[in-house]
Amino acid sequence: MDIEQLFYNLHKSPELAWTEKHTSEILKEYLINNTDLTIVDKGKFFYGIHDEKADRTIGVRTDIDSICDSENIPFHGCGHDGHMSMVCYAASLLKGKKIGKNVVFLFQPAEENGSGAKVCLSMFDDIKVDKILGLHNIPGFPLGQVLIRMGTFADASLGLTIFYKGVQSHAAYPSFGVNPAFTIANLISKLSEIEKREIFKSFVQITVIYIHVGEKNFGINAGYGEIGLTLRAEKTKELSLLKNIVLKEVQNSIDETYSKEDAKKIKISYEVKDEFPATENKDSDSKYYYEALKNENIDVTYLDSPMRWSEDFGLYVKKANSFFFGLGSGKDHAPLHTRAYSFPKELIKKGGKIWFKMINLS
Repeated sequence: MDIEQLFYNLHKSPELAWTEKHTSEILKEYLINNTDLTIVDKGKFFYGIHDEKADRTIGVRTDIDSICDSENIPFHGCGHDGHMSMVCYAASLLKGKKIGKNVVFLFQPAEENGSGAKVCLSMFDDIKVDKILGLHNIPGFPLGQVLIRMGTFADASLGLTIFYKGVQSHAAYPSFGVNPAFTIANLISKLSEIEKREIFKSFVQITVIYIHVGEKNFGINAGYGEIGLTLRAEKTKELSLLKNIVLKEVQNSIDETYSKEDAKKIKISYEVKDEFPATENKDSDSKYYYEALKNENIDVTYLDSPMRWSEDFGLYVKKANSFFFGLGSGKDHAPLHTRAYSFPKELIKKGGKIWFKMINLS
């Protein structure tokens, strides 16, 4: 199959995190037939190696999962079908060439929920990778424009669910119970104030995702509730600080809302999910790639501020020097994670050539 057919096959077969079996099969078929990569299947993920027996190895990571639309149907609303296609095209351009370095192409599952990179860290136990590169397409910028950012490229974030177990009672006698709705309301009133605290040295944000208290039974005063929040910060350390402050305010809100006796009757617990570190670049790397691409007459610009979405690519810094960049997918292109979004096909070869250039420059 050619690269256009590969994109079509990937586009029509979106698979959610940890279910990317058919996607992997499509990718391997293309790579075996169109590249000189040696495929290494690790079960939950795979990678391919262009091996020149060189002293340095460059890593290229692409994400392979999809998201769900509003009707819970999988679709490639984040453009990972295009990400995979660009990387595969770059691998095909590398076939038979000697560039003075080895290149390992990592096909990572489960980026959308932040769990895939953790599993793929085991690849670095097999191979010494000197530098690993990652990319995301970004609507709102000219098609094919390379987007460079010093410091944080994409924010850290996590999902925080707080569970409240109060005391249920008859709705006619609410004073006999302890309804958590009131302390949840108190907590919500504090969230905007928390974001503004001077203790934070950079951007932080708290978003209320959902609230659930009791059930649709008008004879019962609720004894159970929960609230889901997304916490976001420009720095990973500040995300941890933000989480701790929110959890402290959970207890403060209980103490402020109820009598001492009733406050003791509310039991709280919490769960953290979809945790992403900040994706950060070294300033020296950002300056180097900006100047190098500019000298190659490639359209490149600095981003004024980080992306507020998150990427689990930030975990790879534990194992190798890492660099993440963006690629414009059209100034008027539909935003990511919307039903109107679809990766622009005209970016596949253009993006693949940029990937090939980045590999050579690294």
